[in-house]
Amino acid sequence: MKRIDVLICDDDKRMLTMSKEYLNRIDPSLNVTCVNTVDAAIEVVDSQHIDLIVSDYQMPDRDGLDLLRYLRIEKQNYIPFIIFTGQSREEVAIEALNLGASRFIQKGVDIKAQYNLLARIINQEYLNYQTQENLKISLKNYQKLFEQSMDAIFLIDLDSRSFIDVNQNAVKLLGYTKNELLKMTVNDINLPEFEEKYREANKRMLEEGSNKFENVHVHKDGTHIPVEISSNLIEFGNRRVTQANVRDLTASKKLEGQLQRTEESHRMLIQRITEGIVIDDADANFKFVNDSMCELIGYSREELLDKNVYDFLDEENKQILSYQHTRRKQGETDSYELAFTRKDGTTVPTIVSPKAIIEEGEYAGSFAAITNISKLKMTEELLRKEQQTAQKYLDIAGEIIVILDPQANVKLINKKGAEILGYTEDEIIGTNWIDNYIPESMRKEMTDVFHKFTANDVQLVEKYQNPVLTKDGSIRIIMWHNEIIGDNHLDAASISSGIDLTDLILAQNERDKAFEETEFLHELLRHDVKNKTIIAEGYLSLIMETAQFTDSEKIKLEHAISSIQSSIDLISNIQYIRLINKEEERLDLHLSYVIEEVVQSLTHLAEKKQISFNCKPIPSEVVITAGSLINELFSNIIENAIVHSRGSLIQIVCDCEDEYVTVKIDDDGIGISERIEGKVFDKKVKGVNSDGSGLGLYLVRKIAENYSGEIKHGKSKLGGTCFEVKLLRKVKVHNLEDMKRRINQSENA
Repeated sequence: MKRIDVLICDDDKRMLTMSKEYLNRIDPSLNVTCVNTVDAAIEVVDSQHIDLIVSDYQMPDRDGLDLLRYLRIEKQNYIPFIIFTGQSREEVAIEALNLGASRFIQKGVDIKAQYNLLARIINQEYLNYQTQENLKISLKNYQKLFEQSMDAIFLIDLDSRSFIDVNQNAVKLLGYTKNELLKMTVNDINLPEFEEKYREANKRMLEEGSNKFENVHVHKDGTHIPVEISSNLIEFGNRRVTQANVRDLTASKKLEGQLQRTEESHRMLIQRITEGIVIDDADANFKFVNDSMCELIGYSREELLDKNVYDFLDEENKQILSYQHTRRKQGETDSYELAFTRKDGTTVPTIVSPKAIIEEGEYAGSFAAITNISKLKMTEELLRKEQQTAQKYLDIAGEIIVILDPQANVKLINKKGAEILGYTEDEIIGTNWIDNYIPESMRKEMTDVFHKFTANDVQLVEKYQNPVLTKDGSIRIIMWHNEIIGDNHLDAASISSGIDLTDLILAQNERDKAFEETEFLHELLRHDVKNKTIIAEGYLSLIMETAQFTDSEKIKLEHAISSIQSSIDLISNIQYIRLINKEEERLDLHLSYVIEEVVQSLTHLAEKKQISFNCKPIPSEVVITAGSLINELFSNIIENAIVHSRGSLIQIVCDCEDEYVTVKIDDDGIGISERIEGKVFDKKVKGVNSDGSGLGLYLVRKIAENYSGEIKHGKSKLGGTCFEVKLLRKVKVHNLEDMKRRINQSENA
């Protein structure tokens, strides 16, 4: 039984005691709190939950209308407010109702009848208020559906062709901001040659109520976008409005002739709430119905007028209406649910909001607004099905997914997360994440991090790596991606998806140990030989500067020094070639970590050359399979841009496809000369003023090919050179459509 928290304010303490006693006897669901001053009432309202207020009018110092003004004007609080007073002045009742009082009840002589009436009105007004709040929530949900539609949606004034409203997909489709679109008309986005076609489409829509046709829209940058438009005529206040659902056909047009067009998979996500208007007489005969009411229950106006309302109800709903009519004749008016039986035999759920018609003091009928709530019920069913689908997605996701409340208690965890922690989902849900699944030494730190995150300090902890404690006491290392859910940080919770890096880190450690000794020997060889060669070059250069030689002897010494310099260059490059030919072990590497490490190692050199980096974020789920030379690949390209581009900016961007990932490295420098334009990746090809061996970019190409990838170059949008490195991507299923496909395959199997 739902408890209704009622506050009664009356300066007569005996009246308060009696009121509470009667109301509790009549309706035990009423939880009554009593106060004898307006100030005390304000204190209660400000400090605790109250569903409804019953107040006397005339009290010392401040009266009931002062309390009502405080609620409605100062606090913007619209909970039901009933004036319950012995005062019978008409102006008091009018002022109370104008201030927003729900009801004005005059205290009577028959105490029992008086409190029976008050208890019924309390329940009615509470139900009315809850119904209105639920409708507001439903309208808000419809607005979310409007914004989340897969199509672009335009609301268009039929007469002026101006845009009344557009969703975010409409903004994305045309490239304008929402404010820009709301200042435009259909003519601004249609091609002139499609004007006649547009007029014909509107004419068909006016005749039939809806229409579907193809058109071409013009993007802000001038490009043409083929679209399919589903238009419907709707009522919007006093304006005739077209709701146009616009789907981009660009991709479909490209595939035309190769693939059959896919059937439309999305229905209209938002429709207007239809209001029927009805006037009936004292015997419940229809005296007036509007078009919306006729449409609502499927009868013509002629079939409804002078027919009895009860003829369109089943037995259960006849009893509901009979009870409501009796109450209405007694002056009690509130909203209620009623299901009408349509002409085709189906039922339509509605909310009836009536107002009694009184003529010469007698009940003469009622005026009622009939609201179709079938869309709300359909939305509830749709949300239930979507929740089931989302749960299936969570259950087969390959990452940990955890939702925490503001106190870090687990509200949801998927099967993968429970499996990694070693518990069942039921064992985890409701427990505190930090107290149970974070190592004790890190709990204080994690508590601080969590509080910063839920306080919207998102940039600090949007991605966070930390260990978790499993049931058997072992530690797993997780890389988290965190988001806030909720309207504000006071009621916010966090949702986190985590990748288990433990095996990857252990494998990397083992690899480092295995290569440590070999790398030491290689480094020793390269260091000793290279140093001795550099010393030889240095002494020969000193001899050239200090000793006297014949021209023939100088030429010989110059050849010797040049050969030594080439040897130094070759020593480094041959080492990399050797690694390319011998490297066999491959690891799954997060591309974001590779690029971050390379950029960090070259930052000092870039600063010397007064070059800055612009690195676009790479998603943490982008993983490639490669070896240790992957760093050399990117390092060689970026270092080449730093040393030779003569620019001031290097930009790094990652584009992801289903099977590949492409890293684009752009600079704003002088570009590659035409002399070597088509052969920069060949052996020993270098710039005119380059002192290198000409093997650098050749090595880059060989490393890319060794990892089943490729590299190419071209003109950069920044003005210099763009290198594109395309590598195989280790693909995981991360989007909902893929998950649904996998679920269906599993269920069919």
